Amino acid sequence: MNFTNIKAGKYAPKLGVRNGLLTLLLLSNCFVGKLAAQTFTLDHSSSFAPAWAPGNTSGTATAIGGSTINCTLSFTTSGGVYFGPNETGSGSTPTVTTSVYTVGGSSNNIELCMNYTSNTQFNDILYQFSGLIKNVTFNVADIDKPDAVSNSHYDQVVITGSDGTSTFNPTITKYVSGSTYVTISGNTASANTTSGQGGNSASNAGDQNGTVIVDFGITPITSVTIRYQNAAGAASNPTPQSISIGNISFQKVGSLPVLLSAFSIARNGVDAQLNWTTEDEIAFRGFIIERSSDGIHFNQIGEVNAISGSGRKKYSYVDVGSAAGNVNILYYRLRMMDKDGSFTMSPIAWIKLNGSLKMALSVTPNPSTDRVIAHVSSDLNGQAELRCFNASGQCVYTKHASLVKGENLVDLAGTRNLVAGWYVLRLTVGDRSLTAPFTVAR
Repeated sequence: MNFTNIKAGKYAPKLGVRNGLLTLLLLSNCFVGKLAAQTFTLDHSSSFAPAWAPGNTSGTATAIGGSTINCTLSFTTSGGVYFGPNETGSGSTPTVTTSVYTVGGSSNNIELCMNYTSNTQFNDILYQFSGLIKNVTFNVADIDKPDAVSNSHYDQVVITGSDGTSTFNPTITKYVSGSTYVTISGNTASANTTSGQGGNSASNAGDQNGTVIVDFGITPITSVTIRYQNAAGAASNPTPQSISIGNISFQKVGSLPVLLSAFSIARNGVDAQLNWTTEDEIAFRGFIIERSSDGIHFNQIGEVNAISGSGRKKYSYVDVGSAAGNVNILYYRLRMMDKDGSFTMSPIAWIKLNGSLKMALSVTPNPSTDRVIAHVSSDLNGQAELRCFNASGQCVYTKHASLVKGENLVDLAGTRNLVAGWYVLRLTVGDRSLTAPFTVAR
């Protein structure tokens, strides 16, 4: 007998047997709700509590824009000293309220003025978010040099993002498309080092020649690092220099206007047949199908475009030859993509390829605001290991429990310390393993 399993969502699923296949059908209006891809803004002037004071080198913004996302901002330098506003004023930077620069397209900004004693020194500006975010965009201003011919300093910023495991580069473009003040190469924006070109951008309402736009697109990340340094060729002891970073806009991972009402898998010879049903698609692009042999690490195996029109829609995908190998269980999930780049993940479905399996796993409450409870239906007594993995595949919590034949409730008290985000709970009993996804919302 072939088995399919999906354990997630607010409501318990229903099981039914048809043509010798055990399939799982979801209750209508469970699974993925109709959520708009809301954009939030980290405002340097109003998001931090307490408010950012000149001279602070770290601060925390909580529940940014009413979201459940927090951010810790920190500045570290390899050498040199922080300087006053506009490089010559009194006080210490980084600063917000006394900033003299304007960042195009942003209502507020945080200004950093540095007096490096060596052209190899740098400052790292780290934005660490409490959960996965996407469509991260912001502007950086005043990337310039003293004048068209001087090499006293050459501003340069190198920008990267991370999801905790992998590093990603953004797309960087000029705010003023024809500007000769700044050059761009990959994830690096630099003052134009060519003598006679570029110069000192005032970074005011009328001059944004030294401003760039940073965009990470739909890539999910949890941190942004901006390294502020000098480009090659700057004087060995650079003059004081500055940049300003505008407010950061983002969306939370997992918001998408689509309802997935059913998702099932069955074996058809050496193929795995995936079938699913949606309702209420709005500006929807389609699905990316992902497969895993362990329920944790997934790879893309195909795509299915959205069906035009309204109402209920039925989809299918055949994973050709997937059941012909030696893998005992295969796991599948759908990455559901909106036209604006928003996406969310379906719960994980699995198919048992050999033998029988008489266990089930689910998690409540889901989403969780405190700790979660694992519901385990077991056909035997035994010792179980429950491991919780974050969206980057890192194990963040482990618990061992004794199971009895029948229904078991396992209190995962340690999960109350997890940051907001998407997780997978993996249950292992002997050589058998099940997974169930869940979300933490703080």
